[in-house]
Amino acid sequence: DDDDDDDDGDVGRWSEKVLQDWVALEHAPEECRNDPDLVTEAIRLSAGEAMRFASEALRGDADFVLGAAQEMGVGIVEGAASSLRGDREFMLSLAEMYPIVEVLEYASEELRGSLSADRAFILRLLPSIGTAALDLASEDLRNDASFVLKAVAVSGPLALEHASSELRAGPALMSAAARQVSSAASKTGVMPKMLADLLAQVGDGQVPASEYWVDNGKGVSFWDVEGVVSDYQVSLARSGALELRELADGGEPNNSLILVHRSRRLG
Repeated sequence: DDDDDDDDGDVGRWSEKVLQDWVALEHAPEECRNDPDLVTEAIRLSAGEAMRFASEALRGDADFVLGAAQEMGVGIVEGAASSLRGDREFMLSLAEMYPIVEVLEYASEELRGSLSADRAFILRLLPSIGTAALDLASEDLRNDASFVLKAVAVSGPLALEHASSELRAGPALMSAAARQVSSAASKTGVMPKMLADLLAQVGDGQVPASEYWVDNGKGVSFWDVEGVVSDYQVSLARSGALELRELADGGEPNNSLILVHRSRRLG
């Protein structure tokens, strides 16, 4: 049909069609789909949906996609080129606008895997987003005692909740955490602030801080970090803010995010 052929070559007329109905962008000539102004307007009209109909060049243009994301939201990246969603620098630039947890939902599987295994990257996130950063960590990192202890030093004892079930099943990690936290105290017998802050959130049944000071009778004294975290979790469970899991028959916690399997003081 000659009229159809004319339409195909008439960029101006296709632009008008797109502005009337953004879905027309899918079948528009390449010149239209590569026009940043026209595509931007289509993206606005479609609440971001039209990004998937943009040319491959625009979908892979970091500046264009970042600009669209700044205006329309992080979800716009779902329609970006796979090369961008796997680009570390681009995705971290996006994380300067939106929470990293949201940004990584749109990252390629390969990039997510790379970042989750990046020890320095996860530790750098801790001061800004707290222990939520540890949800992003790989199983290998969460099974690395030195990594978990560094996380405790930065974000406090609740980082222990994110250690692997294998680490939490043995006494070594808790003992090391107790020594680390205790050595950070301003003076012997004074509970460190990171523990005191947790203990202050324990509701009815709170016991004196002195009850968490342990002296093994062999010249070694420390704060019972596991006990404080356990009682904090039990208190949350009683208020309905946390589902507390019992130990499975094999001794492994059923929920990898729950540290406690008992409370020494709150029952």
